[in-house]
Amino acid sequence: MTDFTGRIFALVDLLQAYGRMTTAELARRLDVSERTIRRDVARLHDLDVHVSVTPGRGGGVSIEPGSLLAPLRFTDNELLALLLGLRSVTPSEDDALARGAGTALKRLDGVLTPRARARAHALAAAVSVAPGSTARGVHTASERVLEMAESIHQRRRVRLRYATSDGTESTRDVDPYGLVRIGNWYVAGYCHLRRDLRTFRLDRVRSFAPSETTFEAPAAFDALAMVAGSLAQAPASGSIVCRVQLGTDLETASRHVPPALVLLEPDGDGVLLTVRAYPDELERIALHLLGMPWSVAILAPPELRDALRGVGERAIRLAC
Repeated sequence: MTDFTGRIFALVDLLQAYGRMTTAELARRLDVSERTIRRDVARLHDLDVHVSVTPGRGGGVSIEPGSLLAPLRFTDNELLALLLGLRSVTPSEDDALARGAGTALKRLDGVLTPRARARAHALAAAVSVAPGSTARGVHTASERVLEMAESIHQRRRVRLRYATSDGTESTRDVDPYGLVRIGNWYVAGYCHLRRDLRTFRLDRVRSFAPSETTFEAPAAFDALAMVAGSLAQAPASGSIVCRVQLGTDLETASRHVPPALVLLEPDGDGVLLTVRAYPDELERIALHLLGMPWSVAILAPPELRDALRGVGERAIRLAC
């Protein structure tokens, strides 16, 4: 690929990703002169690419959506699957792939229909997906997920007809702050019925109606942390609450411990990890604790210490 061809592709990518940009901005990003940018824009015109140039203050260069490719149409299921797939690639897994996923999202933005683009932006702003979570959740209609994402993005209060795990139904006005996927889909927000923060499983929402009432979400609200913490402490028949003190800080622990179903809280000079598990899961938790690069102190239950002791004894036998 020649320098010119590569620069033209890069120019188009920038315009599709960021919309209107000044000639000076483009020149700086591509490390060329403004004269070269004006010449490249003229060549795009010759190639029948619809580039708009607006002179004067507040003007700039922009490319019309769909000028390179007809607007793509996706079903709700297709759009949700595509965006979640790209969002699931994290820098902690592969920096190059994460950058590629980000670039692909920006390119996709330039070829979506206006309706799909608006929904994609709402989803990107509203959704958190727990890294490392592979649990299969209850099916939730993609239309419901996208509608809730739009309400969150627009800061619109919603009225829910909600069913609890025992089937009891109630009508609630909720300010939805964020959508989270940890196996199931959850919405975290302020429940006006309970006058407190609550999490709701989206598959248990029987009916859903956005209102014209708007709200302000708390600054830096972490929907993923709220849902994960709620699930980590949620009672379940036959389960055991495990509490472990980690000899590290909260930021470091958050990078090493998958947040799905785990609550991490500052605790003196360390971090308190709380997770609810079934007896047959204790050995897996013990193995995970062994791999932690800092000091670990099991506070409860005794069964977790027994599981760790059993893992150690088996390791010694294998080493002999």
